[in-house]
Amino acid sequence: IDPLFLNSLPEREIRSGLAETVKYGIISDEEIVKIFENTPVEEIGQEVMVEIIAKCTAIKARYVEQDERDNKGIRASLNYGHTTGHSVENLSKHEINHGEGVAIGMMVAALIAENMGLVDREMRARQERLLKKIGLPTKVPVLAIDEMMEVMHMDKKAEDGRIRFVIPTGIGSEPLLEYLSEDIIVSALRELR
Repeated sequence: IDPLFLNSLPEREIRSGLAETVKYGIISDEEIVKIFENTPVEEIGQEVMVEIIAKCTAIKARYVEQDERDNKGIRASLNYGHTTGHSVENLSKHEINHGEGVAIGMMVAALIAENMGLVDREMRARQERLLKKIGLPTKVPVLAIDEMMEVMHMDKKAEDGRIRFVIPTGIGSEPLLEYLSEDIIVSALRELR
């Protein structure tokens, strides 16, 4: 990955990519989160991006190594935020891009984790502050919830018509892959509007 290439991208695309780096911080490496928390966004230069990209690449490689064929459920952790994210991206006809959808999806998953007692309110608030600092959305857009659920049922992690979510257990901690009832998901979607 050539960090110089990032300079050629529109700011919105850079923010979108940063959503994925935040994801890696939440699921595996709190240091990534701390870098973003302690550095003003406009001061995140090439040197810092090289460090973040190296950390994210190493995390992804570790997950892929452990589950090369994506059949053990280990790699599913890399899809934190993607279950809701893909539905938002799809139903908005890509007006909400991938990273923005993932950011929204991470907020939904964190709220579900909080409601399940897996994380405290501060974990979710910390994630929200970070996403907002980067300039990413944190609220579910006004889309038809029944259509969002339909897309989630087609997600690659779904099995036998049951929706599975990657649920955080803390910042920098291994997430869980959980089957969730529609009621739990719909409740979180409504709460985050």
